[in-house]
Amino acid sequence: MKTVATRTAWIVSTLALAGCGGEDSPQSQQQHTAAQKRASVLKPYLDQTVAWRPCDKNRLPAAWAALADNPRFRCASIRAPMDWGDPEKGEITLALTRVAAKDPATRLGSLLFNPGGPGADGLLANVQFSARITGGRIAAEREVASRYDLIGFSPRGMGSSTQLTCNSDERPSTVLWSGDTHASTVNALLRNVELKSRACEDNPLAPYIDTAQMAQDMDLIRAISGDAKLNYIGHSYGSWLGAWYAGLFPDRVGRMVLSGNTDFSARTWAEGGILLQPPATQRIADEIVGPYAARHDTTFNLGADPAATGQLFAAFSPALKAATVAALRESRVFALSGYIDDGVSVFVAAKGLGQILEQNPGTTQERTLALARHHVFSSHPPASEMAQEIATKTLIPKYFEAMQQPPREESTLRVDTEEAVDLAVMCNDTPALSTDRQFWIDKHADYAQRYPLGSGVLGGSVLNYSCLFWNPPQAAAIKPTLDEVARAPSIVMIQAEFDGMTAAEGALRMFDGLPNASLLYLKDEYSHSSYPSGNPCADEPVTQYLLHGTPPPRRVDCPQNRELSLDNLHEPEVV
Repeated sequence: MKTVATRTAWIVSTLALAGCGGEDSPQSQQQHTAAQKRASVLKPYLDQTVAWRPCDKNRLPAAWAALADNPRFRCASIRAPMDWGDPEKGEITLALTRVAAKDPATRLGSLLFNPGGPGADGLLANVQFSARITGGRIAAEREVASRYDLIGFSPRGMGSSTQLTCNSDERPSTVLWSGDTHASTVNALLRNVELKSRACEDNPLAPYIDTAQMAQDMDLIRAISGDAKLNYIGHSYGSWLGAWYAGLFPDRVGRMVLSGNTDFSARTWAEGGILLQPPATQRIADEIVGPYAARHDTTFNLGADPAATGQLFAAFSPALKAATVAALRESRVFALSGYIDDGVSVFVAAKGLGQILEQNPGTTQERTLALARHHVFSSHPPASEMAQEIATKTLIPKYFEAMQQPPREESTLRVDTEEAVDLAVMCNDTPALSTDRQFWIDKHADYAQRYPLGSGVLGGSVLNYSCLFWNPPQAAAIKPTLDEVARAPSIVMIQAEFDGMTAAEGALRMFDGLPNASLLYLKDEYSHSSYPSGNPCADEPVTQYLLHGTPPPRRVDCPQNRELSLDNLHEPEVV
């Protein structure tokens, strides 16, 4: 653990303001005094000891409850300032878990995890990582899990940390198909965004839920863990958080792995993440899913034209589109490559449901369910059975929910912590891309036309991410530049070419601006890949980097690992 003097020096170096005058100028003296005062206020946070204790198994997911009896697995809570810029405003708590290194004598330090979001709870990300890596066949990967203290934490606003809640007595408008461009749907979407923003405004924690504050939280965890450097694995939004940390504290970066990368070179969060998602998802639909269905027409009976799935979706009614999108989300086809049969089967089921509805106009939900149980969705029995299950469990209930007239009345506004943190980070991190309402309405119409599946599957309309109603519209945080991130000693990036959540073109722009980075580029893969990815071309160099600190070559293009694309209905293709 660090001495008090060293920790105080850490605080002063973190908070000192750059003076415009000489060392003895009045302005410089005032800034030094302010920094010393802040250091005094922050000192108790840096001096706290992490009290690791057995975890309450009743607060763990059932699948992990047995971990509570494992002596290497422990829980803790630490205190952090609500506002690192003004620590006298109050404090929050951060929840941590640790899977301790097996042998303290060979411990390499702590390894922190963030699984993405923003708004994803990382409290058990370390446990999930440990389970994946220790269950593998590669001894070196298991060594990673045994030589680090694996640290999971709930980011501020999330999970078991101090939570951000955004609730109100207002009733949100009902939106059935977010890809609809009619004025009534657009107005409903915008009204709901405004309600959520206003509800968050009422929570005094909301202004302090941003990446800059979370990066400071991570550095606090590093410091009180006694580590000189931060070792970190960040996935998806976690790559944005890791890059921000590297820009703030480049000299404190140890071994940093970023996967499924958001574009940190972008000026705004919208440009670096949100606006890249719909085209990336649509690309998977057009270049992966559609051609796959066409190659296997004898199984799925959707036609031999690769564009058939897109044409099929375009012809659906709004209610059937809404139901299909809900089923596609559940299938995970646009996130994980191993679910392509599930995704194509959604189109098979939707096509069959369309036929049932056309042949039985005005039918009830109960009658439609009965008809679906006897409908032949495909001439290939396994494909027909899978489609039938999707139709009865998801498509038909969602379709009739969308068709309900009058629409069901929404309950009062309750924004879960994941959505609340997502909104706060998005709007606090960077200035709004535009504060012009018509700009976003036009963007919604453009995306709905060009990316009909991409605009609905992952997060709905881009209107949800406009930050039009966030107050203030200009972010208080100052995002580090890529040049500042490049001062860190090394960063290893993993990126799949067809990533539907964090587009490859954004990751490549970021990589081009980071001469200190290595890129492991998974050619032809469309998973939202992390480490371990299952592809030895990426996993082996990352493992060596984590164990020995030696980064891979500047760029390695990894061929697709066919083992990731095993189908539920087919043998893997030979290409």
